[in-house]
Amino acid sequence: MAYEPFEYDRATRLPQTENFQIYPPVNTTAITVPKAVRLTTSSNLYYTTDSLMQPYMSAVYFRKTGNGSSLTFRFLDKDSVAINPAKFSNTKWTELVHGFNMQMSATHVKYEVAYPVPLSALATKYTSGGMARVLFEYPRRGFGNSLRNGVFGFNFAIYEPGDWEIVIHFKRNLKFEND
Repeated sequence: MAYEPFEYDRATRLPQTENFQIYPPVNTTAITVPKAVRLTTSSNLYYTTDSLMQPYMSAVYFRKTGNGSSLTFRFLDKDSVAINPAKFSNTKWTELVHGFNMQMSATHVKYEVAYPVPLSALATKYTSGGMARVLFEYPRRGFGNSLRNGVFGFNFAIYEPGDWEIVIHFKRNLKFEND
């Protein structure tokens, strides 16, 4: 994947192009990410008892934080408060990415990985269409005591080695509580 050249704003040193946005919007440690990174899978994600979250109500941001070989997932609610990854209890964490030494905390899940991600264009349980695929899941009981498995995910590729952080930011708070 080739990167297209772009001009920098002299004051902020951030790329100035319509294909990029600033994250976090009010933080001085802003990073840039392509606008096209959105959830590609989204089902049974409720933010109220009867309102489903749509893919545009979330954004996925990538940020390089160092020169190691790790991949960290963080989840933020509408107020940019960390969501504990343990809430996504149906996620197959050991099969999420082609990585090892998974570490889960109350704010993130971190893996040691080899780059590029994905390692191969071959179809595996970690890929879809030549890209890495991640799916996050959580259960909750809906109206009438029906079990609803909330699922969301996206496809991505990272070709540059480093310590990468992937932040999934929801514009509405997910409903984890049972009805």
